[in-house]
Formats: sequence, structure tokens, C-alpha cells
Amino acid sequence: MKIKLLSLLFLFIVLQLSFSDNIRGQVKSIVTIDSVPYRADEISLSSENIFAIVLNNREIQPIKIQLEIRLSETLRDYPNTFALFFYNNVTPLPGENISNYRGNLVKYVVLPRTSKHFIDIYIAKQPTRSELIPGTDNIFPGDFKNSFFPMFVTMLPVMKGIPNQLLNESITVKVTPFFPEVGTLSINVFERTRSSSSGSNLNRLTDYKLYIDNNLHNNSDNIVLPTGIKRVRIEKDGYNTFQESVVIRNNEKSSITAYLTNESPYLIIQAPPEAEIFINGIHYRQREFSNLSVGEHTLVFKLGEYSISRKIRLENGKRYLIDILLDIDIREY
Repeated sequence: MKIKLLSLLFLFIVLQLSFSDNIRGQVKSIVTIDSVPYRADEISLSSENIFAIVLNNREIQPIKIQLEIRLSETLRDYPNTFALFFYNNVTPLPGENISNYRGNLVKYVVLPRTSKHFIDIYIAKQPTRSELIPGTDNIFPGDFKNSFFPMFVTMLPVMKGIPNQLLNESITVKVTPFFPEVGTLSINVFERTRSSSSGSNLNRLTDYKLYIDNNLHNNSDNIVLPTGIKRVRIEKDGYNTFQESVVIRNNEKSSITAYLTNESPYLIIQAPPEAEIFINGIHYRQREFSNLSVGEHTLVFKLGEYSISRKIRLENGKRYLIDILLDIDIREY
């Protein structure tokens, strides 16, 4: 009998521990933070409803997210009955027809007897004492494990024996993110090609790697960045590396135009029009080459029955001129 009792007790503890990480309910709304400035969203939330906060633009995070909670008169008559529970590391991602999620409980805030209450969720850094607002509940960066987003917020009762009609009462939550001072940066990249017959030509490039303060960026148009001095680096195989500093000012647009020079070997061949040119066994009609790889190549020139071959080693950033002179020796007998 004791063994059965202990087994049941252990099972109950396991179930309780497992239940503590369960998030049950329907996702009623998803607040996506993806632009600056960002207008506030309002959500109506009742018991066991969930709303999610997701971050679309990972290049810049808000300093904090403020929740303004407005309670109905009925709920104000029952203070400390409901609480908002905050979770992160949530799986699966929010979707329709899903009512059971898993996540890590960050904190819960019991709703007091007030018509309006504020909760500040600090993302960027731990606030100083002077930055804290009196009468506001706070969630700090150290309260989170691993990542901040996606974040789930659900309203649950924390007292037993509450009237059933309270379960249908709702609160209004206004979600407002606060961002640091930011500006935007646009980057245009051109290729400066070398040609023997003309001067410098410009072609727009798109397949390059862009780094800002050593962070790789996937786009180069209207990049949102915090204010300050930023170090821009642009790299492309076979081209020189472009580096430049730019100052990002609050609410201002900055731009950079970068010119990359192809540093691949450049080969020019001067030969009679009738001459056939073979490089590594491949026949070419052109006389200028900018796409040959670095290293050794075998060149063969044919004119009628006349043929000559030559090996050449190409190096990055160097120009090569090959002049084929065919002399005809006429002797009188």
C-alpha cells in the first residue's frame, strides 16, 4: 500500500512539474514588431486567451515593451483574482487550431484593484533605478532564458472559487514598443571594369557581402541602424574590399556609393583576325578575358597549318598583353 501511495505521489509531482511549462489556450492575436516608429496595438484578452509578441526585424530591437492594462469595473471588484503570465522559448510557433504550447515561464503579474496598470518589459538592458516608473511592474532581461521572442502572454485565474461570469470578463492590453534613436542607411555598389578600348565602365553589383560593424546584412536598402558611427565593409570574390565609416543620425537617411574593381587577371591578346585561340583546350573568338582564374593556363594559337603554344601563370590584379607576330620569310633562289 505504501509503495502504491509513493508511486501515485511521484506521478502527481511529475505531472505538476510538466504542467508548469504548459501554455493552454487559443492565440487571439499576434503583435509583430517590425518598424520604427511603431504604433501601439490593442488586444482584448479574457481568461485562457493568449497573445504573442514576435520580432520581425532582428537588426534592431526595442529598448522596452510597455503593456498598458485596462480592467473593467467588474474585474476591479475582484482584485488579485487574475494574473498575466509571460512565457518565452515557446513551441510550436503560434498558429490556428493549436491550443497547447510549451514554453518557459518568465514571470507572472497579478492584476490589482486599479482601472489602469502598466507592465514594462525591458529588452535592451537592465534599467537604472531612476529609469523605473513608480507603481509599474517590471520584467528585466535577466528574467528571460536564452531569447526574448516569441513571447506569449496569457491571462489566467490565480484564485479558486471565482464566479463563472468572471471567466468571460476581458481586459484591454495596449502594447507599445520603445526604440532607441535610429536612422537609415542605403548602399549602392558598382563594378568598375577595366577595358583596353575605353575608359572606366560602371555596372551595378548585387551579389556581394555587406558587413556593418562586422555583422552580416542581407539587404542594402533602407537598413535601420542605431545612431552613431558605423563601419561598412563590402566584399566580393575577385574584387577589392571596400571599407568606409558613416555617421547614422536620428531620423535621417544616409547613403554610401561603393566602387569595386575586379582584381581578377585581365588578359588581352593581339593576333590576326584569322588566328584561332585555344585556352586550356577551349576555343575562343574573343580577344579580351577578365574571367580567367588565377594560376597556370595553356594558350594555343593556330593560323592555317601554323601552330604555337605557350604556358602562362596569371595573378590577381595584373594585366597581361600577348602579341602574336607572324613573320613571313621570303627568300629568292
